[in-house]
Amino acid sequence: MTRSDDTISDATTRRPLPRSLIVGSTIAVFVVNLLILGYAMYIHVPTPNGSKTISPTAISGGKDSRTGSSRTASSGLVSIRSGTTDSGLMESSADDDEDGDWFYEPVKVVNELDLPSLEEARPRYIQQCAACHGVEGRGNGPAADLLVPPPRDFVGSVFRYATSGSDREHIISDLERIITQGVPRSAMPGFGGVLPERQIAGLARYVFDIRERGDDLARPDDPVDVGARPPITPELVARGKVLYTNLACNSCHGDSGRGDGMNAMALVDFQGRPVRPADFTTGLFKAGQAPEDLCRTVLRGVPGTPMVAYEAILTQDNDDDTVNTLDAWAVVAYIRSFAPHPSPTGAASGAVLNAVPAPDEAMLSDPSHVAWLGIEPTIVTMKPVQQRPEETTCVRIRVVRTADRIAICLDWHDRTPDVMPQSGLYADAVSVMFGLGDGVPALPIGLGSGAGYQGDPVNIWYWRADRQYEATVGQQRSTNSTNDSTGDTWYLFVPGPDARVPRTDRADGSPGSGIDLTDQLRPATRAVLEANANDAGHVLPQPADGQATTSTAAWSNGLWRVVMVRPRATNDGADVQFDSSRRIPLSVAIWNGSKGDHDGVKLVSGWHWITFDG
Repeated sequence: MTRSDDTISDATTRRPLPRSLIVGSTIAVFVVNLLILGYAMYIHVPTPNGSKTISPTAISGGKDSRTGSSRTASSGLVSIRSGTTDSGLMESSADDDEDGDWFYEPVKVVNELDLPSLEEARPRYIQQCAACHGVEGRGNGPAADLLVPPPRDFVGSVFRYATSGSDREHIISDLERIITQGVPRSAMPGFGGVLPERQIAGLARYVFDIRERGDDLARPDDPVDVGARPPITPELVARGKVLYTNLACNSCHGDSGRGDGMNAMALVDFQGRPVRPADFTTGLFKAGQAPEDLCRTVLRGVPGTPMVAYEAILTQDNDDDTVNTLDAWAVVAYIRSFAPHPSPTGAASGAVLNAVPAPDEAMLSDPSHVAWLGIEPTIVTMKPVQQRPEETTCVRIRVVRTADRIAICLDWHDRTPDVMPQSGLYADAVSVMFGLGDGVPALPIGLGSGAGYQGDPVNIWYWRADRQYEATVGQQRSTNSTNDSTGDTWYLFVPGPDARVPRTDRADGSPGSGIDLTDQLRPATRAVLEANANDAGHVLPQPADGQATTSTAAWSNGLWRVVMVRPRATNDGADVQFDSSRRIPLSVAIWNGSKGDHDGVKLVSGWHWITFDG
């Protein structure tokens, strides 16, 4: 059956809308658009110091108009994209970046009206920074002689890893990033998750002020424009390989990018101090992890180091007054091909180590107990105090508790179990350091700043492999055959019936007056020595009747596992008390005996927190 034309007309004809409804809708749309326009203008209005507030993409996610990459909000000074990794940082997803870049972008989230003054920031600088960088920022603090490369001289050299030539706000933003994340492959720790964002912002401005007040300040060049990042193609990487060889990059960084070129060991900075070229296979770059940071380094070099600028060679002027940076990006593409999928190395600072109930109390005295596998580890970054090729990049930490005891389990990679010190070598060792106050002390153990500030008190648990052997078998080891292990042997160190009581005096019978890592304490049959530090240069072992920490250990296939156990509460005021109502700052140090590590030559972590949730 078909309808008549009149029927169709009646079915498709709409009655006109009431005039009042049309007018009301128009006004509503106008008001909404006006609000959107006003908000858009507001977020782009310059602040009093000339900077701009963050864009909506930094708050709600979406594409960043400058980089074309997705970003989400961050509670820290660093805004980074979604997808957590073991590092405690964030890693881009495949949807965000087709070639899997790591992306770090400093974003202002601190209220600029509430920034600390320079007078407020100075005590924090003295406490956390001056032990290395010096009270006046000259890189000459009490710990400076231990560090290779040495700490930055803020006055006499340009900031190496802040954007060279940028205006004040860009440089301060980079300093905030560096203080938050630390510097990869160096002893510079991160303070994100440890210091409040307001204090980090204050430190960045205080350091910038030190630089500006210097009478011999080395001024940076003008800013460099790296241009738009091109797509990564096999042709671009191949072009980068040719340029890498033609520019003799391999003479320092090596053919394989491992920083082992023929000139690598002879490099020094402008003050004659040794520096090492970057190991590209780590995928970690001191100037920042964004590809733009690496391109900027290729073009401008690293001030004060043998890394020269290649801007004049790798760029050409276009007819439209722009600059062609394609060759520079080709070099970047080839450099990044050495580590196509960089592995996260752990949290630089501020990781939360939750002490969980032990599923089986037997695990506290057995490092090989299967129950340890059921405890999720927290991965923490370890950094060498003296830069070197390093396979131990992290430590895995598990913390368990019973009603009256706490156990800290530490796993780290070490190809050889160095159990007995011998000529030129030392025993493997690890220490855990706890802050005894509410805040975090300076990381250099027992060192003040040189400005009257004394280090905050810390409690140290110091384990050493030779003492663990002695505590296990009841006698000192006469040979060191385990040092020559091929990596396929299993060693389990569990205290036996002949283990003796600990002593803290020296081999000659004189009373012990400090931890001396070169003059071995003998006989020391407790593998863990408890000590305290609160004065410049003084680390004192606790008396024998105050030593309450025990340990077991195992080494297998290139992995150490050490478990330290102590009562949660003691009657000793010098001990850390594991009160479930507070979080406790913790830092780790590792000594690799076969590399000659001893005293201040070691691997260190930043500060992290032990908590007791549930």
